[in-house]
Amino acid sequence: MLPFERLRSIARSPGIADQELAIEVAECFAHYPIDSAQLVMIARRLLSHRRSCGALWWVCSRVVVATDPQAAALEAIKKLESDPTATRLSASLPFPADSPVAALGWTDTIHSALVDRTDLDVVVIPRSVGDKRLAQYLNRLELPFRVGDGDLSDPSHLLVEATVASPTLAQVPIGTIDLKATYPRAALWLVLAQGCLLPDKMYAVAVAEPSSNDRLNDLENNDYEQIEITQADRIATPVGIITPERVSKNLDCPVAPELLRL
Repeated sequence: MLPFERLRSIARSPGIADQELAIEVAECFAHYPIDSAQLVMIARRLLSHRRSCGALWWVCSRVVVATDPQAAALEAIKKLESDPTATRLSASLPFPADSPVAALGWTDTIHSALVDRTDLDVVVIPRSVGDKRLAQYLNRLELPFRVGDGDLSDPSHLLVEATVASPTLAQVPIGTIDLKATYPRAALWLVLAQGCLLPDKMYAVAVAEPSSNDRLNDLENNDYEQIEITQADRIATPVGIITPERVSKNLDCPVAPELLRL
């Protein structure tokens, strides 16, 4: 199987995590030189399968606009693989903690942040899609975390990871808005891992409703909702825990005009 055929196959698989997919794509761009026209075509095809994968948009945008695409891909790999978001999030959660910490879903970043914080009373709330076997998974890892919000009372924090975000909006799992309404006193910490943050123009395309022709190829469905960045109390990013007003200062993704239409 040719490298880019393999990438299309991976992109079609809903089981691969966003960061893992972005690294796979960047590695292919780094090690298989192609001309700019082919690069744009391949990026568009990949994005049509995973429109809501912020890290994939981030990689494709950086590579497409670069004068040296292979060097840009290598730099992207380095940034993704050394993403300090989870470490900074873990260090910023309270110690000792008097109240539970709730997480909506169990993403790779949230896992890395909480796996060594067994001092916390963590309650993981399953997302509407993809978390049916969450309890069994956590049991296999022998983590002392609870699953479900039935006995959750007055959490201090609500951790939610965005799939893609802009300086003003974020796409999050369905249930985020209701969760915040249910626990209004809890601090909503929005997690923006490396590559998740896009310029407004790129974000608008990423979350746009796919055309009828693209809908069959697009793996995303109605599993997400949007919130304003300012609805979060704090934002967990590669540079640390910041206020919503500072998010725009950490934007490191260029606008790639070639990718504004898929």
